Amino acid sequence: MKIRLVISILTLFFWGCDPGTQALKDEARKNMQSADFEKALQYLEQALNEDPNDEEIHNLRGVCLLETGKYAAADEAFGQAIRINPDDYRYFYNRGNARLEMSDLQGAIEDYNAAILKNPEEKDMFINRGNVYYRVEQYEQAAEDFKYAIALDSTNALTYFNLAKTRFMLDDFSTAVENLKTSINLNQKYAPAFFWLGLAQLQLDEREEGCLTLKIAQRLGYKDAPEAIRANCGSAGQE
Repeated sequence: MKIRLVISILTLFFWGCDPGTQALKDEARKNMQSADFEKALQYLEQALNEDPNDEEIHNLRGVCLLETGKYAAADEAFGQAIRINPDDYRYFYNRGNARLEMSDLQGAIEDYNAAILKNPEEKDMFINRGNVYYRVEQYEQAAEDFKYAIALDSTNALTYFNLAKTRFMLDDFSTAVENLKTSINLNQKYAPAFFWLGLAQLQLDEREEGCLTLKIAQRLGYKDAPEAIRANCGSAGQE
């Protein structure tokens, strides 16, 4: 399950930094928007020399370091932003993403918890925390996070898919089928949803429907579908 990583660099706050520092941050953002994170880091290092207590510089550095795979350094940069301003949810959320990349799952959960307490209206934090709960096999907690994310945004096919997988792991195959069908209605080319729908239908002894659904997943290129068809469908899985 791919973890969704969304780092906001557009919603920025300014507290009277001097024009030189501001210009450096502006140049850094331009490079970040064009995905030139190494160049952005050069501007941010200059800005940090000008004002080492600017929380936004540390946060932006963390984003650049995270995007370039320097996860431990990103963790430290976000930590610096938190030490300067522990009230901004973004810094905890971003550090949670860095810790997730380092497989510090408990640390990631703690940071997502802190971010959610400060701002419970951002669906991506619930999605990310739900994915971590799924990885540590805390499926009920994962399901609650995905349901809350859906309450915030009911148009995301991936969130319904993630919720369906938690219900599948809890042997609630009927609810899994319902959520997978919603995911497919939102994205009719989403092969993983067809694959898991086929598996759930097989669990409900809906063999014909399950095999037909697995064949759709196969046609959409899902790599595990052919083996699932061979294992479960026999002649029903033949084109």
